[in-house]
Amino acid sequence: SIKHVIFCIIDDVRSKHFYDLIERGSLPNLKKLIKSGVYSKNCITDFPSLTYPTQVSMMTGTYTGNYLEELCHGVPSFHWMGRNQVPPFLRSYNSIGSDERIQIYKLNDDLGNNCKTLFEMAGEGNTVSISQFISRGASLYLKIRIKG
Repeated sequence: SIKHVIFCIIDDVRSKHFYDLIERGSLPNLKKLIKSGVYSKNCITDFPSLTYPTQVSMMTGTYTGNYLEELCHGVPSFHWMGRNQVPPFLRSYNSIGSDERIQIYKLNDDLGNNCKTLFEMAGEGNTVSISQFISRGASLYLKIRIKG
């Protein structure tokens, strides 16, 4: 049985460039993870290939779409309009909402109830989300800010 899983998402890098850096030895820690873990050079993204919907797809194993009608997560883009509410609402994940929460953290509220995150699937109250904005079901969530 598997006792530990580290699920590492590296966003916005071309795979050829990433694997070139691995082969040149520029990313030694990631090379160790690749040698002792599971990875794929042949992954395909969903559409649209934008950060929020694709990361939600990775964290749930489902695609974007209308979660009221099909098994999917329901996060279509960075900005979208919820048409099932009256009046319709606009969601922009890179802004501050009326409740003063950064909208990106509302992704967890917007996910369809018919899909589960990796944290919910793992269960057992033994999960940690580190700087991953999709954290529904995690027993611990750590927001890490890197100062540049």
